[in-house]
Amino acid sequence: MKSFFISFISFTILSASTWQNIQSPTETQTILNVQSGSLENSVVAFNIDGFHLIPVQTPEGEMYLARLEDGASLLEAGSPD
Repeated sequence: MKSFFISFISFTILSASTWQNIQSPTETQTILNVQSGSLENSVVAFNIDGFHLIPVQTPEGEMYLARLEDGASLLEAGSPD
């Protein structure tokens, strides 16, 4: 039930936000490929065609959170979002 609620809230927030085009005018999934990895070195390839900007109110006025499709946040008080 908790995961359904979190999914519902995430969907509501992302559907109300605005898609910011980098390479695609329509919303696309972010692609992440680990090309190689070891204990000392990892090579990761990203394909990000755009992102969502979610307006938030702060003491300094309105600002925006950048969000990727299927992206994650730290969700810790005092941590950057």
